[in-house]
Parts: sequence; C-alpha cells; structure tokens
Amino acid sequence: MAEVSGKVMSAKEAVDRFVHNGDELVIGNYTVGSCAELVYEIARQRKKGFTLYSQSGIFDVEVLVAGGCVDRLVTTYVMRSGGKKRRFRRRAGAECRNAGNRRLYQF
Repeated sequence: MAEVSGKVMSAKEAVDRFVHNGDELVIGNYTVGSCAELVYEIARQRKKGFTLYSQSGIFDVEVLVAGGCVDRLVTTYVMRSGGKKRRFRRRAGAECRNAGNRRLYQF
C-alpha cells in the first residue's frame, strides 16, 4: 500500500498499531454493521488474550473464538439458528455463567 497520511490506513496497519495482546475489545454492532475486515485481520495476525464484549455475538465472536484470540467473552447473545450455541461452547471449552441479562464465558 502507498504511504498513508493522516488517520487513513489499511486494516492490517490499524490492527498492528492499535490492537495488542490482552486488550479488551468492544463490538457493539447488534448483528449488523460490524467491521468484518478488522475482525478477520485480528485473527490473521493471531492476536491473543482478549476480553471481548459483544452485545450480539454472531460472526465476530465465532471468528475470534475459533481463531483462539479470546480468553473471556461477555455478551448478551451468542447463538445463531441451527444449534451453533452448543457447538460454540464445545469448541471454546467455555464455562458459562449468567450475570443478570449478560452471559460471561471464561475460556
């Protein structure tokens, strides 16, 4: 990519510069409008140890958990049709605790 000035940069550069292992990530998309390119780039760069806060864990949570990026997930929703919630827990090896209207998954 050509030299970038100002705040405009590629997803690769943004994740490399601003996302660090062990960070807390907040994704507040409510099922639409999340930035897939950034989610995939975090997984591509194999960033690890995140606490992920997601109000509606669908593809973003699936990608980051499957990529081994997430140590702890706090969410209100982590299910799609077709029984993925059960597969998610099995794949993640997660312990689930309810905390009011939120679910806390510890990996």
